[in-house]
Amino acid sequence: MARPVPAPGDWLAQRLTGWPLLVWPILIVAAARLVLYPSFEVTHALVDDWYNHATSFFAFLFGFLLKTIIIAVGHDLAAEGLPIWVEAPILIAVTALGCWLTFEIVRRIPPLRPLFGLALRDKPRPRDPALPPETIKL
Repeated sequence: MARPVPAPGDWLAQRLTGWPLLVWPILIVAAARLVLYPSFEVTHALVDDWYNHATSFFAFLFGFLLKTIIIAVGHDLAAEGLPIWVEAPILIAVTALGCWLTFEIVRRIPPLRPLFGLALRDKPRPRDPALPPETIKL
């Protein structure tokens, strides 16, 4: 007995729900990078600069977090049916708070610090010579 052929939209909707929605674009870009890399020569000095690549990765992580907050909060606010002049300031405030909170959490957990572009340890604060050593609290 022949199985019915699903509509193209049904097939695509089934494949692009849940975790594949996040994974497929990463795999496609990674595969394209691996296939195309040998075909192109180095065209500028930034290509071999590990520091610039690392900082762009950190910006990607923070940007990904920022967009995730915006989408999640925006989705929840849209369901509330608030007017846009109320929804927009709430979304902006929650996004700023979420980014600040993430930075503060990452700053205090040493293994996460390098993932967001921070040094593994904070530099020690210089001691104020006017204060006696016992009054300094770090």
